[in-house]
Amino acid sequence: MNNPVTPPSTQAPCVLLRGLARGSGHWGQGQGDFADQLTHSLAPGALLLPDMPGNGMRWNDTSPTRVGAMTDALRQQLAPTLEQGPVRLVAMSLGAMVALDWAHRFPAEVQSAALINTSLRGLSPPWMRLRPAAARAVLGAWLQAVVGVGDVEQREATVLRLTSQLAARNPALAARTVAHWVSLQTQYPVQPANLMRQLWAAARFKAPKTAPDMPVLVLNGAGDALVHPACSAAVAQAWGTPMCQHPSAGHDLPLDDPEWVAAQLSRWWRGLAPVPAQPDTPAATA
Repeated sequence: MNNPVTPPSTQAPCVLLRGLARGSGHWGQGQGDFADQLTHSLAPGALLLPDMPGNGMRWNDTSPTRVGAMTDALRQQLAPTLEQGPVRLVAMSLGAMVALDWAHRFPAEVQSAALINTSLRGLSPPWMRLRPAAARAVLGAWLQAVVGVGDVEQREATVLRLTSQLAARNPALAARTVAHWVSLQTQYPVQPANLMRQLWAAARFKAPKTAPDMPVLVLNGAGDALVHPACSAAVAQAWGTPMCQHPSAGHDLPLDDPEWVAAQLSRWWRGLAPVPAQPDTPAATA
């Protein structure tokens, strides 16, 4: 059973895992972003940002239709690191499902797991795991791009609107973020078939019956318009793990308030309790 009191070590490498159709480049654009904030809590070179098959630099690979196969691909990619000892996982959405599968099947390789805005079959109904209005908007934008009606910029702007509550309201940051995402999609184009394969894998992945046998932290945003915030709460409640909710951030919590997420992780790794953000906490600055 997971022991939320036992603090994870601050020495192990940290592996960041993104969600549906997102690659390592989506963790940020440079100084001040989430990955940059997180490096302050890590040893030099301890932050690893692998891509799952079909996403990012592995865009030309076929996405597995099983979460377990995604785990296997990442373990193979990170084999040299895993030979040196366990890692800390920080994962969101689909990436959090991979993290859970990894933690359950290969517990000796995972020192701790932080799960951001995720959902699990068996704990939450389908219409909460992917809100219908959001699903229609995202899939509609992808379909328009496929048939040549829409374009990449329009699609990425739609994704930002659905996944962000704070960055999307900051015109300068929103424009910069969409431009960055368009650049990533142009350089590493996620194929529509891979998107559907990832959706199928996420839909089929069922919650393990017991919590992983290592510290687990759940973080979520109360403003998540893509996945209902209650889905994260269901995970924390089912397993008795600590959870900290941002009062206004959306699905892409590390984008909306990177400093807050990095601070919660840093406190948790040092054995301190996470601190909820205040409603008037500024986030996602330009």
